[in-house]
Amino acid sequence: MSIYSRALAAGAVAAACLMAPAQAELRSITIGTNPSGSTFFLLGGGFARLFQEELGIRSTAQPQAGSSLYLPMVASGEMTLGVSNNIDAGMAYRGAFNFPEPIRELRAIGNIWQLPYAYMTTADSGIETIEDLKGKRVMGNNPTNVALTEINKAMLASGGLSPEDVDFARTGGLIDGINAVVQGRADAAPVATSMPALTEAHTSVPLRIIKNG
Repeated sequence: MSIYSRALAAGAVAAACLMAPAQAELRSITIGTNPSGSTFFLLGGGFARLFQEELGIRSTAQPQAGSSLYLPMVASGEMTLGVSNNIDAGMAYRGAFNFPEPIRELRAIGNIWQLPYAYMTTADSGIETIEDLKGKRVMGNNPTNVALTEINKAMLASGGLSPEDVDFARTGGLIDGINAVVQGRADAAPVATSMPALTEAHTSVPLRIIKNG
């Protein structure tokens, strides 16, 4: 697997705002995650069970459309924690790309997961490498997770392509992209290769991971 498909390998982190007095008297813990069926949702649910069992504090995972949406909620105290990739959290902290202001209240509290990431397609699409995506419908513009959009562009660049070389379509998230490929609405979409939703889709429609180079 190439460097671009490992772009999130160091990146799944929990983010928390610095509210020490309030945190010392927690009555409940809410954990922001990506949508149900995503790896982040599974991780968030696991942490919620752990916190409830070990701390005796009511804990729940709260799925949202994407981490770019719930990181500000974590910073404001609307959520206690959030599961985020390191790139999106770093952009939020610096105020880069779609984050209009730096969110300096965010803090990484743990490195959780190494997350392989790549484009996928159907096994019979004839698409094997990134170069083969030229002129194809690619689910890559993800407004709810700004970092993934930039990584999606970087993966295209690994094959000498830009968003202008493909039909760089708007997506509602990784699961939406999987569904689009399975339903024939798109030729390729980015995925975390360990996603349960990808494994489930593969049982009905044979899928393949697209190679770089």
